[in-house]
Amino acid sequence: MSEASTMSSTPPISLTQDWTGHTLDMMGALLLVIAAVFLVSMALRHLQTRSSGIGGHLKILQAMSVGTKDRVLLVQVGVDQILMSVSAAGIRHLHTLSEPVEVPDDQNTGGEAVTRSFANTIKSIAGKQSL
Repeated sequence: MSEASTMSSTPPISLTQDWTGHTLDMMGALLLVIAAVFLVSMALRHLQTRSSGIGGHLKILQAMSVGTKDRVLLVQVGVDQILMSVSAAGIRHLHTLSEPVEVPDDQNTGGEAVTRSFANTIKSIAGKQSL
């Protein structure tokens, strides 16, 4: 009987202390996984932008947002420049330019002069098609 009285006098192990430790471990592991995914995606994005212009024959010269999901792209394929629309419905060829638009290499991501010449090109194409 003395053994039974000593066993009942010891306090039971609290389950909340055990769950708190496991929950903190699980949250820490989840944060590590999210951080790893974020770092890998940033590295891939950086590598994609660096390798896209090296030795490729396809280059986006200028992009203009037309709506929330619609864009107009000026793409250079070899020596040809193609005007394309990109939307949720798909990609459409709008026009192949007979005279290439001059885009300086340092401003191909959206300088003011490039935007003006690109806008003038779109206006001239729209004027020709409406006749």
